[in-house]
Parts: sequence; C-alpha cells; structure tokens
Amino acid sequence: MATYYKTPKSQLPAWFNNFVAVASANQLALGLTLGDVTALTTQQTQLNNSNTARETAFNAAKAATQNRDAEVNDTMALIAGWANTWQADGAISPALISSLGLLVHDTEPTPKPVFVPANITVAPSATGTNWVRWTRNGNQYGIKFDLQVAYDGTDNWTAVTTVTAASFKHQGQTPGRETTYRVRARNGNNVSDWLTATAFYTGEPELLVA
Repeated sequence: MATYYKTPKSQLPAWFNNFVAVASANQLALGLTLGDVTALTTQQTQLNNSNTARETAFNAAKAATQNRDAEVNDTMALIAGWANTWQADGAISPALISSLGLLVHDTEPTPKPVFVPANITVAPSATGTNWVRWTRNGNQYGIKFDLQVAYDGTDNWTAVTTVTAASFKHQGQTPGRETTYRVRARNGNNVSDWLTATAFYTGEPELLVA
C-alpha cells in the first residue's frame, strides 16, 4: 500500500504548497501531465482559500467572544450596583425586587430543622471516662447537641457540654456508678426531644441504648 507524508491539518497548507511547487517544477520526471498539474494547483488554491477563511472566522469569533465577555462584565457590574442599592432600601418591597429577577435577602433566615438524635451508646471504663456516642439522624453539620447527665437513677439533670460532633468523652466519672445521659439537637431556640441512655462500669465496657 502506498504511503505518503502525514502532517497535522494546521500545517497541511504550507506542506501542500511545497508539494505542488516541487511537483510542478519536476513535472516530466514525475510523469505528470499538464492536466495533473492543473488539478494540483486548483486544489492548492481551494485549500489555501479555505484555510484563510477559517483563520478569518476564528479571529472574528475570538474577538466577538472577548467583546461579549467584556459586555457581560459591564452588565453585571451595572446590575450589582442597582441591586445593592435597592436591596438595602427598606422602602422597596421584596415583591418588587423579586419581580426584577433579583434575590431577596432573607432578613429572618429559616432555621435549620432539628431531629431527635439516634443510636446513643455509652461505653464506661475503669479510668472514669464514659464515651458517649450517637448518630446525627439527619441533623445537618453545624447543628449543636446538648448533652446532660444524671446519677443513681434520679432525674436531676446536669449540663455536660454542647458540641457539634456526635460524640463526647465524659471524664472524671466514678466507675460502677449508675450514670444516665441524654442528648438533644438544638439550633437556636429550635430543639428536638431528648434521647436517653444509661450505663455503669461493671468490669467490662458496656454499650447500653435507651
């Protein structure tokens, strides 16, 4: 099978110009007729014209894109100026701002919902550290958890901590003492119900769930 020199499309016009020039100058040695040379030069002209048209269109599209991007930036800057002015003006109704297609600032953000935590466990130890863990149960990150403790089966609850994590190591406890924990989710004044678990150290770590 015959082979020929392959070149990228972008380099083909220059390569073909040389090809035609050399072929035309060596017409007899290459066995080319006048019609063959005419076909080569005609194709050369068509290729060069199409390449020139492409480059012209490419440069025009590039310039048009740059112009469009500049106009977009100017337009956004103009919109932002008015939007900031109107959104800060309490006399302009949110409905009117919304009808302009602008965002209406939420002056009273809707609080994130809270859910009762799930799967609370307590792992007590001989060192007096009780590792209390639970699952978020749909509560978003940033939601806080209130953890409280009561001893010896009473309802005398005492605050332990408020954390955003779903676990806490409660240190300084008495091994063997009945200890009850309860946890709830909180976002501002929006709170969930409590979830409770009781455990005490008996020589082996316990994982008790209410």
